[in-house]
Amino acid sequence: MKAICALYINIFLLRKVNLDLQAARFVEILACGAFILVENTEEHIGLFNDNKEAEFFSFNEDLFIKVEYYIINPEIRIQIAAAGRERCIRAGYSNHER
Repeated sequence: MKAICALYINIFLLRKVNLDLQAARFVEILACGAFILVENTEEHIGLFNDNKEAEFFSFNEDLFIKVEYYIINPEIRIQIAAAGRERCIRAGYSNHER
């Protein structure tokens, strides 16, 4: 958890070989209160609000642009991370609740 929270930006890539559309680690990162840039999938959008509770990207250039933006805008990054953690709690995304 300390390592995840120590990063300004956690970049989460799905394993294409497994045809993943979502993974538990995505939610775990947000539950720690950390900021995440994650691949845009319907499953991710169904769990969290883009630009409010997590940040999604669709292609490499989009990822690079968003990394640059959030590096120089820490207050927005921190606000989104806090909202993502709150969503995890409010929605009952913990292993115990599920």
